[in-house]
Amino acid sequence: MEALECGSRRDVRQKRRLESEMRVFEGWTPVLDAVPYTPTPRTVLHFLTNSLPYTASGYAQRSHSLLRAQSRAGWAVHAVTRQGYPALVGKLTGRETENIDGVHYHRLFVARLPSGMDQRLQEQTAALLKLCLRLRPEVLHTTTHFVNALVVSTVARALGIPWVYEVRGLLAETWASSRPGSARHSERHRNFRRRESDATRCADAVITLGEAMKASITEEGGCAPDKVELIPNAVGGMFLDTPRSPAEARMDVGLDPDTLTIGTVSSLVGYEGLDDLIRAFALLSPEIPNLRCLIVGDGADSSRLRNLARELGVSDSVSFPGRVDSAQSHLYHQALDIFVLPRKNLAVTRTVTP
Repeated sequence: MEALECGSRRDVRQKRRLESEMRVFEGWTPVLDAVPYTPTPRTVLHFLTNSLPYTASGYAQRSHSLLRAQSRAGWAVHAVTRQGYPALVGKLTGRETENIDGVHYHRLFVARLPSGMDQRLQEQTAALLKLCLRLRPEVLHTTTHFVNALVVSTVARALGIPWVYEVRGLLAETWASSRPGSARHSERHRNFRRRESDATRCADAVITLGEAMKASITEEGGCAPDKVELIPNAVGGMFLDTPRSPAEARMDVGLDPDTLTIGTVSSLVGYEGLDDLIRAFALLSPEIPNLRCLIVGDGADSSRLRNLARELGVSDSVSFPGRVDSAQSHLYHQALDIFVLPRKNLAVTRTVTP
């Protein structure tokens, strides 16, 4: 009986969470009253999903590069991560404020997050407003997806300042890519795309990565083309130094220099097509005895890809070093004789740049 009661309570909580999420996807927006406000010139606050030093993803690296560039341009640069981060990713030692390369990262700690998405976003909106009243930015900047835009647009409207929306991906298409083809015709997908389009149209300026993404934002999403700017992904730091030879780079990271190495550095997710890379490698390897495959990165598909290599009998020739330290990332790129980009032919990969 007790087990049934516990199960029933879990079911009720799950139902409430789903109802809360549905409200957000169907049009719910946080609410704030207008606040008398005088901003500090050349001060910007970025609202981020995650950041260095707790997350070493491409998202975090791009954010930090943009923040450093703004700092070098003479702006006072601040960033704040979503409520509960970095504890949400298992890092319990974060400090309320951290300075990394001249960028001030702020954390929104809470004892307990509300269970409903709308309640969390309303609480997060109030917390961001409180931080703004202390830091006094004259512009706010956030990134996909639309829940970040809901928070930032509400605060910007309350303060009477502009805000920028940076579209780094098409999250509705990413969501659909791991589901049956019918997902792209579902109500959730339609609502997801609609809310993203609302965010781009509402923002004072929109930044994205490439021409295909800009076309999606303007032609499908209805955003005015003249307010969309391109800031492509790029490289810096040690990637700009004279590269090592592939054999030298392999020695530097502990791999056999006397091989022909193909592979990639990527997120290990389904739409990247890494299963096709492993299958192609399994076909080629009997004909090229010194051929090796190197797949650098981590993600939801990691276990499946390792299992596939075992099933195909090539696990001894396929290396999965996982997520590597950013100080060595350039060496893993250089260690490849052939860099492979085996992405699936999906809406998300046709539009979003690698």
